[in-house]
Amino acid sequence: MTNYASRSLPRIPGLLVLAAAAPLWGGTAGAELPELSTLQNRNVLLVTGANGDSHQSDDSAIAEYLESLGLNVQVAADSEVHSLPPEADLVLISSTANARELPGVFREAEVPILTWNAYMYPQLAMTGPVLHEDFSVVRESVTHNLNHASFYSWCTNSRHPIAQAAGLRDGMFLVLMFAGETDMNWGRPTPGADVIAISVGDPDHAAAFVYEQGAVMYGDVAAPARRAGLFLGDDSFRLLSYTQGPAASDPKQKAWFGGRPLFEATLRWVLDTPVKRELTTAELRDTLAARAMNKRVLLLRRENLPWPEGERSDGAHLNFLRAQGFSVDAIDQTAPERDIGAYDLIIISATTNKYKFGRKYAEAEIPIILLEGKSVDTMNMAGPRRWTDYGTNDSKNSLYPPEAYVKVVRPFHTMAAGFDAGLVRMYEQPGLVTWSIPAPGATIVATIPNQPRSAAIYGYEKGVAMANSAVAPARRAMFPVDYDRFHQLSTDGLVLYRGVLLWALAE
Repeated sequence: MTNYASRSLPRIPGLLVLAAAAPLWGGTAGAELPELSTLQNRNVLLVTGANGDSHQSDDSAIAEYLESLGLNVQVAADSEVHSLPPEADLVLISSTANARELPGVFREAEVPILTWNAYMYPQLAMTGPVLHEDFSVVRESVTHNLNHASFYSWCTNSRHPIAQAAGLRDGMFLVLMFAGETDMNWGRPTPGADVIAISVGDPDHAAAFVYEQGAVMYGDVAAPARRAGLFLGDDSFRLLSYTQGPAASDPKQKAWFGGRPLFEATLRWVLDTPVKRELTTAELRDTLAARAMNKRVLLLRRENLPWPEGERSDGAHLNFLRAQGFSVDAIDQTAPERDIGAYDLIIISATTNKYKFGRKYAEAEIPIILLEGKSVDTMNMAGPRRWTDYGTNDSKNSLYPPEAYVKVVRPFHTMAAGFDAGLVRMYEQPGLVTWSIPAPGATIVATIPNQPRSAAIYGYEKGVAMANSAVAPARRAMFPVDYDRFHQLSTDGLVLYRGVLLWALAE
């Protein structure tokens, strides 16, 4: 297959029997991803450490497991890899490889990469470069309790195709069978990543995370192809949990023993066709008009505002929605909760006051678009700590200056409205813009420029774990428009809002 010589790696007793006997994960939950049986004859380059390393390694078990799936596997030591073979469909980089030995061509490689080598994360621009801050290896000999706590993970986005294919539910699951020492890792990806699972309950410690092709990674690097990072250590492939025997028929057991299914689903995902941009900006208006037909919107606002600019803003918002084809009922924030059975969408204006509006509609089982950034905690879209979990860019109370732009980090998403990755002028002039640090299960589409952790436009899929231990009853989206700013949205800002409306109403 390649110019690399095949390597004869040491066989680990008992491992290959386990790899061959372990059931592959299937079922309707993984229907969106190709089955492993359809991936035969794909060419895989597995990059490992030098042959004869003194420490134990599962590289040989992984290579033979991949071959058992019908993949064409070429194993090469880190010191042998000077360029990528043109016929490679996938590159796997083991934790046994020395990242400093590998060439920089991997960063720009237009081929999917799956790695469990934490030191490759910064080299691939999947995280920043600072050890124990941007990424870490949880070494058993140094941090015994923390290492053992990492045998469990928390699924943060059960609606992602990987989690669905693996049968994972939001919450804790077992990734490794307890068996002594194994040095696992975590990474802190950018908001452009999808976090599938976190370790030791820390939202900044991603145990499994992925970047779609085109997503913005660290240092504004756009992912040239799909990228995936996993928690594995040198010898933990053999310890991946999975169900067998009578337990295999129990859905809760399958969701609990999720290590092996997670590995297999990630492999299926990286080899699948990348998501393409759904719409261009030119197609957006007509598509939204078609979707808005016969849709009823409940707009919650503060009536009789003492500020003319606030009335002007809400008036412009109402006119915009009706111009798209929506039927809109606008009611005051103090009105009792309505029966939402007649509505398709709820929009909460920034003219509402969170201390008067409270938690109304937080559990509504229809989509909600929130414009009031100070209510993200009451709507369970971010944590409760002001200036930590959420805050504002403005001229009065913030260390951050007023802003007119957002930065698109997920250009293929509907809420990106067809814009390329990078800066988009959302407002005609700088002013107050709210930001949040949402839960790991959020889909972040745009951030505040020069504040890479501050999400501006983001959403939660129905059923995904949000902040405050809540689960999204339906789609939730944040679009930051202050009480007096809707009529100040630029032409591009209105296009972005159309994208948010379209996503919120998707079937």
